[in-house]
Amino acid sequence: MGKRMKAIERHNGHTKKFHKVKRLSVYGVTKLIKAKQIATRLQLVCLAVEQEREGKMSLADFISNRGNGVVDEALSLAKEFSVAEAKQEH
Repeated sequence: MGKRMKAIERHNGHTKKFHKVKRLSVYGVTKLIKAKQIATRLQLVCLAVEQEREGKMSLADFISNRGNGVVDEALSLAKEFSVAEAKQEH
């Protein structure tokens, strides 16, 4: 915590607890893509918009704050995982 925040807390006479917002990982998004059977970036963005309407901001945050390569990597990893499972079943 910076000096300014500490000074504000001393002035107000109380301390505030800050909760760290947990960000989605690439693996977390990959699992979501697999579970929802998403194949394209557009489908993922549509899901993010749906979730945003429900107050869930983590997927929209992931898509907008990570680079295109990271989002594309999550999509390709989900596809690889699905193919690997199918091959293992045979």
